[in-house]
Amino acid sequence: MRCLACGKRIGILRRLVDRRYCSDEHRSLPRKSARLLRDLADREELEEPWLISEVVFAEPKRPNGTLAAVGILLLACLVVLLLVVGPGSEPAPRGLPWPAPFGLPERFERALPATPPLKLREDFHSGLSAWVNPAGGKPDWLVERGGIRPGRLLLWKPTLALRNYEFAFQGEIERKAVAWVFRASDAGNYYAVKIRAEEREAGGAAIERWVVSRGERSELVRLPLPVRLRPHEPFQVSVRVRADQFVTLVDGQVVDRWRDARHARGGVGFFTDPGEEALLRWVRIRDTSSLWERVRLWTLILAPLK
Repeated sequence: MRCLACGKRIGILRRLVDRRYCSDEHRSLPRKSARLLRDLADREELEEPWLISEVVFAEPKRPNGTLAAVGILLLACLVVLLLVVGPGSEPAPRGLPWPAPFGLPERFERALPATPPLKLREDFHSGLSAWVNPAGGKPDWLVERGGIRPGRLLLWKPTLALRNYEFAFQGEIERKAVAWVFRASDAGNYYAVKIRAEEREAGGAAIERWVVSRGERSELVRLPLPVRLRPHEPFQVSVRVRADQFVTLVDGQVVDRWRDARHARGGVGFFTDPGEEALLRWVRIRDTSSLWERVRLWTLILAPLK
C-alpha cells in the first residue's frame, strides 16, 4: 500500500489511521502532486505540464514509536504479573478442597481482569433451598449424618442454564444404587446415569446410562464398572460435559465416554428409585465455558476434581 502523494509504502502503524497517505504532511498537500503529474503524463493527458507546479517533498518523518513503546510496556507488565502472581488457590470451605489452578493459562486468568467462571459448592448444610422438583410437589430428600439421602428427582437450580461444565460429587451406596442426571432442562428432558453396586453381580458394580427426551426413556446402556465399589464405602464421581461429548470418572478413573446431541443445555440433579438408598456428602460444579477451560478440556489434560 503506497502513499498517494509520494508513492512510498505506508508503514504498518500508519495504516491503522490512514491507508492513503504516509504522513499528515502529505495528506495536507495539494491533490496535484508529483504522482498525479506522472500518472497524467503516462496516459498522455497532460497537454501543458507547466500548469502544474512541481512539489518538492521533504524527507518523511519516521514514526515516533509511541504506540510501539506503549505495546512493549503493556507486554512487560503482563509478564511481570504472570511471574509474580503464583498459581495459588482459593480457601477451601469445610474441608472440601477445590483443586488449585496451575500453569500459564490460569496465571493469565488471574492476571487479566475478567469474569471468573462459575463455581458452585453444595454440602446441604443449608437444606434444599437451591434444589427444585421439576415434576412439582414437595421434595422427599432426607438430611442425615452430614449428608443427604436423595429420593425423587431434584435439580440444582443455579445449574439449569449451563451448557458445558464439570461436576463432581462424593457419595455412598447404601442399598443397590445411586443415580444422577445432567443437561436436565425439566422433568422430561435429560441424560441419566446410575451406578449399581450389588455384591451378587460379577465384578461387584455396573454403570448404566440412558436418555430421557420428551418424557420417553430410550437407549439404555449397561457396562461393567472397572472400579471396585462396596456398599457404605465413599467414592467420588466426576462428569465432564462438553458439547455432545460426555466423560464419566469414578475415583479418578475413566469408566465411560459417549456422545449425544439431543440436549444442548441443562443442569444437574440426583434421584433414587424405589428400593435404592444412597448418601451424598457434597456436590461441586465448574462452568468450563472460558477459553482456557475449553482448551484444557479438548486436550483432556483437565485434572478431575479432588
